[in-house]
Amino acid sequence: MPAPTPVRHRPSSRIQAFLLAAAGKKSADELPGSLRLRADEAGDLLRLARFEGLGGLLRDLLRRQGLDVLLAEDERRFLDSLYYRALAENLRRLALLEEIDGAFAARGVAAVLIQGMALLFGTYPDPGLRPVTDIDLWVPERKRAQEALVAVGFAVEHACPLVLRRGGEAIDLHADLLGSERIAGRRHFLPWGTAKILASCRPLSPALPRLFRLSPLDEMLYLAFHAAKHNLERLVWLADLARLAARWEPENWRRLEERAAEIGAGGLAALAAVLADSPAGRRGAVEKKGLSAAARFLIRRRLKGGRLPAWAFLVLLRPGRVAWRAAFVLESLFPRPAVLGPAEGARGVLRHHLRRAAGVLCGFP
Repeated sequence: MPAPTPVRHRPSSRIQAFLLAAAGKKSADELPGSLRLRADEAGDLLRLARFEGLGGLLRDLLRRQGLDVLLAEDERRFLDSLYYRALAENLRRLALLEEIDGAFAARGVAAVLIQGMALLFGTYPDPGLRPVTDIDLWVPERKRAQEALVAVGFAVEHACPLVLRRGGEAIDLHADLLGSERIAGRRHFLPWGTAKILASCRPLSPALPRLFRLSPLDEMLYLAFHAAKHNLERLVWLADLARLAARWEPENWRRLEERAAEIGAGGLAALAAVLADSPAGRRGAVEKKGLSAAARFLIRRRLKGGRLPAWAFLVLLRPGRVAWRAAFVLESLFPRPAVLGPAEGARGVLRHHLRRAAGVLCGFP
């Protein structure tokens, strides 16, 4: 499902206050006493909530604060539709995970569920609060996983990265946690490999013995990387981090910094601390390390409702060594032809690279 188009102008401070509160980035006590929004502002709030992936969370916030009665009837129905649509789709995918688990068991395959679907196991106890568009699986033995999924009716849609589809459901198989099969420079964010991360994974559910989830520390680092990789485009990714860190103490942030150093994740601990924006993280020293002033400026701009330029991820994500940074930048701007999919020969690849470079330099996606 493609993401809806956001409103073009920067939202008012009132609209942004509700979005940040829904995302767990602002206390509900700081909200206005009533919505006090013009009709066009209310429309912008709902459209932005949908684009940001916050429809269910905004609905929950307004209901808890007793502010949903201030919405017009059609606006309440719209928020309800966002919640119930996410609920129905996620319940269908949760049932699909049982089928996937059985297919993997038949071939002796294990996988790590990552990103949105993994968060439905405990982080979001209500599946309607967190919309998900596909199922992402980290499977080091990707060929065998592909065979298992094809056996139950999935077909390969894109070979690089490997996406399989059956009807309206899509599964993205990651051979590498950070997607270095697509952008090889991403491997420098985990220069010592992912064996330690894989060994620390925890069972997802007793009912799904072939599926696992990242450890809490590794999941925090990974989700910070994922959000930055996509230029913090959707606030729901920051809501994920805020929820994961909701009950963290300074000791948790110290352990996160130690874990990042252990697996070579560099500045991802500092990035996670700033994006999660928890009081315990702010009190700790971790967020004061490893994050440039430019990165902090971009994050503040995003939290104020501004959209980030297409090159923002190159500032937010910085591998430890200069040579690694150069490789990451070059490969991010000019992906390999195999990654681009079918192209009109060398000219088609060249045209893509020129458009990509021009777009990034001009700040467009």
